[in-house]
Amino acid sequence: MHHPSRISRNLLIWLLVAVPLGWGITKSVQKSLPLFGVEPAPAPSAPKK
Repeated sequence: MHHPSRISRNLLIWLLVAVPLGWGITKSVQKSLPLFGVEPAPAPSAPKK
């Protein structure tokens, strides 16, 4: 059986790898869109008051 602290540690390690990896993939895709003639979606603007 797995010890709870070991599961927590493994989850933390995976998150430390997966979050920056996902961010990097997202940025790479966004920057490559113009190469394929696709306009990137505009950034959301702040709500007007």
